Amino acid sequence: MALQMVKTTVVNFLPVRVFAASVPGELYAWRFVAGLNGYNLQIGNNTPLASYAAKWGEPNGIFNKFANLFETYRVSRIRITFEQSVSQVWYITEPVISWIDPLSTGSQAPTYANALQEADSAPQPKFGRTAMMQSLDYRQWLVQTQERPYLKTINVAGTDREEYDEGDVSRSPAIKMAQYFSPLGLVANPLKAGIGILRCEVEYEFRGRRLETEQLPTLKDPFIQLDSGDLDHKQP
Repeated sequence: MALQMVKTTVVNFLPVRVFAASVPGELYAWRFVAGLNGYNLQIGNNTPLASYAAKWGEPNGIFNKFANLFETYRVSRIRITFEQSVSQVWYITEPVISWIDPLSTGSQAPTYANALQEADSAPQPKFGRTAMMQSLDYRQWLVQTQERPYLKTINVAGTDREEYDEGDVSRSPAIKMAQYFSPLGLVANPLKAGIGILRCEVEYEFRGRRLETEQLPTLKDPFIQLDSGDLDHKQP
């Protein structure tokens, strides 16, 4: 029996670190936004001094594996978890703030507006000292806000995936997180001054198996969790 649809969860880990250019005693912040197309992390004060942005499933190449197998995809759900480092030798931090922004710029770069004021205007913001988790189910939002819930895994030009319409103001909500911190001393090696880890999970649904493709991605890949009753073979 052919595999026509598969659900999979793709995980990316994103470290949050105190950068080498930080000045002891100054107030900085890391700002994170996760939308339909991907995520964006900015670290700095009024201007970003470090930036990390990617599309979902791009850093580990897993989306491309499924794009070679299936014609369309849908983002069903995203889940963001922040785990703060136990040791805080290099910095002091305020609590982590997390909220759902119903009118955001999606996965575009977050701004450095006052996070407390922005969270205060959002419904049910969360605050945490050491850990934070926020999830967002996009299935109903896609039907109401996007022209097509399912997009092509490979665009017409054959160069990339089709992306959801986010525009200047996204049609769908996004997850946002922020935390203010202040370095206690000069940081020579940012690898030794980690604030925490962002675990970014996106639940995909892929449809339309490509007839010319015969091989499935290895099911032993630790980043891939398959959930389908349509498999024509047994998982190891």
